[in-house]
Amino acid sequence: MIALLFILMTYNAKIFIKYPFKYERFSPDTTCENCYGYVEDSVVTNTKVEVKISRKIDKIIKEKEGILNDSGFVQINFDYWDDGQEVKLQNIENMEIYLPDANIVERIGEEINLLPVVFKDINFRKDTIKLVLPEGTVLVHQFDLYFGKYNNNIVSYKFVVISDPHIGHGWNGRNRGQDFGTSGYNDDTIPSQTTPDLDRVRNIVDAVNYLALFDHKIKFVLLTGDITESAEKSEVKKAYRIFTKRLKLPCIPIMGNHDLWPYVWEDDRPCPWGREEHGEGNIILGGYFYGSWFEGFKNVYINLREYFPIPLFKEGPYLLEPEPAYIYPYKTYCSNFTFQYYNNLFIGIDFNSRTHAPSMWGFGCRTTFYR
Repeated sequence: MIALLFILMTYNAKIFIKYPFKYERFSPDTTCENCYGYVEDSVVTNTKVEVKISRKIDKIIKEKEGILNDSGFVQINFDYWDDGQEVKLQNIENMEIYLPDANIVERIGEEINLLPVVFKDINFRKDTIKLVLPEGTVLVHQFDLYFGKYNNNIVSYKFVVISDPHIGHGWNGRNRGQDFGTSGYNDDTIPSQTTPDLDRVRNIVDAVNYLALFDHKIKFVLLTGDITESAEKSEVKKAYRIFTKRLKLPCIPIMGNHDLWPYVWEDDRPCPWGREEHGEGNIILGGYFYGSWFEGFKNVYINLREYFPIPLFKEGPYLLEPEPAYIYPYKTYCSNFTFQYYNNLFIGIDFNSRTHAPSMWGFGCRTTFYR
């Protein structure tokens, strides 16, 4: 006598989500313990995913959620329907996947709308459900910060962090041998010039404006470094217009290593690096970043110091005037400052290298916060 045992497993949905573009991110090196390196991929990480399935016979809905891991995957396990019956693949009629922390930026003339990101008509029978975010998608990660014992009497507020916009990135990749803006690093913007990366930055800014319109607790934006791709003047001017004109909230910028030493990439130049960079003779690192009154961010810092809505703004001695760059024969600005908002003290620290453009690591600024 032969007994046949059939085990029908409950349903597990393995989901992978990626962006419609590639980007470079810092990731552990799996071939070396405690090693890290840059990888180029398009995975969406640390983002909430809500999955809804319906049953064939009676349209009963079951919902569960999970978080995408560092590889862009999440596994959602459906064990039982709400009436106690097991969830089986053959009993599922359809599936929808929703990203509650994502929106699609839609422009109709001057009007901006944020649309939900919902995937329908999904082939849920595949071993791995692979999805691509629509163009114009903006992800918003919200965190609650508590300092000390929670107190209902403390005023709550929100702020936005935008990091590494890299204005100018992507142009060289689409148009080999051309740098952003007009020719050279001491250049000007081209009004009609754009890139997919630049469009994504505009989408993020428009999304922030839209959210702040309906949520008055959002007070300011922290712009945390690498605002430009290669510190050339046209990139700084474009960034300044986006983050001080298009953005409707106060912006607090801090330099990254990409914002210091101006250079442009040129395919026909000999080594090293195939680039033309600003020479050491008369360079002031961060000079274009701070710039003149309506082209760089110096006046933003002055306004933060002299006027509200950011109170108690105090800068280090070289935020507005350059100093000798440590052991190097040129001068540099230093983005060291503090400000207080309600009961919270914010500290901006500049630890960028002051070596030539391709170098990344090192410390070259004095960490002095007050005059």
